[in-house]
Amino acid sequence: MRKIPVFLLLTLSLTSADGLEWEQTDLTLPCGIGEQELVAVFPFQNPSEKTITVSSIQSSCGCTVAELEKNVYAPGESGELRAVFEIGDRLGPQRKMLRVTTSNGEESRIQTLTFSTNVPVMGSIHPKLLVWRSGDGVEEKIFTVTASEGVEWILETPPENFPFVWKELEREAESSEARFSVRPAEKPMGPSKAELLFMFTVEGSDLVRRQKVFLVTR
Repeated sequence: MRKIPVFLLLTLSLTSADGLEWEQTDLTLPCGIGEQELVAVFPFQNPSEKTITVSSIQSSCGCTVAELEKNVYAPGESGELRAVFEIGDRLGPQRKMLRVTTSNGEESRIQTLTFSTNVPVMGSIHPKLLVWRSGDGVEEKIFTVTASEGVEWILETPPENFPFVWKELEREAESSEARFSVRPAEKPMGPSKAELLFMFTVEGSDLVRRQKVFLVTR
């Protein structure tokens, strides 16, 4: 399958002409937890009496690559454009756009194609920042780790000289939510900074999302 290079989005003029006819120009794609790429498929047909050439495809994002089997389509011929979206570290609502430039040998035409999805979060931590001031002493503070369905989390073991004491509080079996208490290791306290690293994973996937809890004494 031939891949058409994806360039930065450019502003092009649109002229009226016979062009490709698209079944859909705006798609909404589902996205499951742990998915690393999505493919948007845009079928089309050349309904005109002229041969049409796809001269360029431009994307609004370098994370999206457009694929066509060929560039030239005879009258009545059909095809499909595939847009491969590499999710990477992206989360939340995503909307991508492609501009397809075609020519019938006399005039050119631009068609805008869009697709949307919502990349689900694998888990969350709240709060992500805990601060102890001089008047707080070594009191315990609480944070909560929540995993989405089908997601597991692992707490990376802190080093031996970690300046805080932490523990997981008792929780219900199979609960997706865990609560932790943490406090400075000693008093009097001087200024210090540390972090607890949690890794969220999906079984059968190499995808790992890292989130941290930042601990600060002042």
